[in-house]
Amino acid sequence: MDPRAETSPASDRVPVASRAVKAGATLFRQSCVADAIYFVSMGSFKVFRTAEDGYEQVLCFVGAAELLGYDALCTHSHPTEALALEDSRVCVVPLHELFALGQATPAFDRMLHLAVSRQLTRHGEVTDVMAAVAAEVRLARFLLNLSARMQARGQSPRRLLLRMCRRDIASHLGVAHETVSRSFTALADLGYLQVRNREVEILYLPALIEFARSTRGSSEDLMNQARCRVSKADEVGTAGAMGRESEALAALKALSKDAGQASFPVGKSAARIRASAGA
Repeated sequence: MDPRAETSPASDRVPVASRAVKAGATLFRQSCVADAIYFVSMGSFKVFRTAEDGYEQVLCFVGAAELLGYDALCTHSHPTEALALEDSRVCVVPLHELFALGQATPAFDRMLHLAVSRQLTRHGEVTDVMAAVAAEVRLARFLLNLSARMQARGQSPRRLLLRMCRRDIASHLGVAHETVSRSFTALADLGYLQVRNREVEILYLPALIEFARSTRGSSEDLMNQARCRVSKADEVGTAGAMGRESEALAALKALSKDAGQASFPVGKSAARIRASAGA
């Protein structure tokens, strides 16, 4: 089932207002009084917190079928800020109507529980990403989570359009801006990705999944191991690579059920990997 159908007030004919939010506009600000929660029906947002010294920490990226502002329910003020990354639309549920609406409309109550559960799953994904030592692995896990979310929405899990900028990704992953750029280049040189500005294509999904499994490995060790796997891929041939591709797609499909998420040169190894995978 399309997750949007389970977590969109409009799909259950719940009487709530809809609001358009232009790209770059703020939906709610940090420390401001909370008067509503929001279901994203279209578009995407970045959620961030600004420290006393002015540093902006990006906590997560929220898209269609996801919930915004629920963390303000207990404190009545927003601990974060939400900014639209593109032209978006949200369904607005006033806090003073929230509990009564849940009691009067079972469909809304179910929808709210599903949205909160999905939000908790997202927090688990962030923890998993941050557990990795190497920046390249953090980026790989971030892209795989995004790929799974795209697949869950019925979109391509391989061709990703990043609505967020490199600096936002760096803040989210807890690394420097330059480190994110180098990590994109490294994954592209291995033939896992092709990157054109904000357009990312996953060229070889099995290898990216395998690379993302290492939690404690250093960047240098991981890159050496990855280069060895690239060399072995030439020896395996098309049949073996296609088998791993099928397994990787099955793994991504399973992950997507839980999700229900300047040009960089492509290295010489990309052509070999694509050929061995039958891409």
